[in-house]
Amino acid sequence: MQNKIEAHKEESEWKQDPKGYFLIEPRLKENLIYAHHYDNDNNYQRSIYGSTAQDIYYTIIRLELVSNLQHAAYLGSELQKAEESIKFNCNYIQDEEIKLI
Repeated sequence: MQNKIEAHKEESEWKQDPKGYFLIEPRLKENLIYAHHYDNDNNYQRSIYGSTAQDIYYTIIRLELVSNLQHAAYLGSELQKAEESIKFNCNYIQDEEIKLI
């Protein structure tokens, strides 16, 4: 049995969540993060907002707005980046590294 496994992502592992997707928007002046939820036909559904990534992703999970682990993990990562962008006054662009303003 192998004890050390090198981590990597395979493109074939990504699957669209049947429950839709989120666009993440940190609002620096308000110190809030918005997660705008859309269905897979690009129709706006709702916005979840809060001051911490954890508050938002727990709300998303509680409302059952994600249905696969990959999507939940991705959202956690992006929401944490959005929270850090507010904390450190950085520019946030979803799916990209945080850049100092």
